[in-house]
Amino acid sequence: MNREKKNLIMAALIINFVLAGVSIFSCIFDFITASDSIGLGSQQGLYNLISVILEVLRACVLLASGILLMFSIKDEGKYFKKRKSLYIIGVILTAIVSPLEISSIILYFSLAKKDEPFVQEFIEVDNGVIIENSPQDPQAKKNEEFKAKVEQLRKLRDEGVITEQEFKSLLMKLF
Repeated sequence: MNREKKNLIMAALIINFVLAGVSIFSCIFDFITASDSIGLGSQQGLYNLISVILEVLRACVLLASGILLMFSIKDEGKYFKKRKSLYIIGVILTAIVSPLEISSIILYFSLAKKDEPFVQEFIEVDNGVIIENSPQDPQAKKNEEFKAKVEQLRKLRDEGVITEQEFKSLLMKLF
């Protein structure tokens, strides 16, 4: 899973949790204020009760979709392909309950992002120099060759064939 997709999903689930919390508190407030002024036996009271129940149900669905989205990107998205069904269900629930809210729009954008894995390998070279290799990089083969040359130089240095100073100068020439 790439970072952009993971960040979009994370933003959507946070917004879902916030919307659900606000919705629940709003329902409780509405119910308390409406029940004081209008009795539950009246038609208006029944309408208020039904609207509160529907809003609480909506909030519960938003919470459930947020939880599903959270579990789909768990462990830095390593297992996203295995958990993709959780992601799809979370997107569908969010889209059904709030099709035009910001969390749904963010999820629509995340659907458009490719699921290419975001993998980076780092090889630490002496003196704090770090070489980065990304499999998505078209120059990955060149990086592999470069790593092999660095390893060869390390081996020569460790065996005593070249000195530390020669190792550093050859390493700088490689860069």
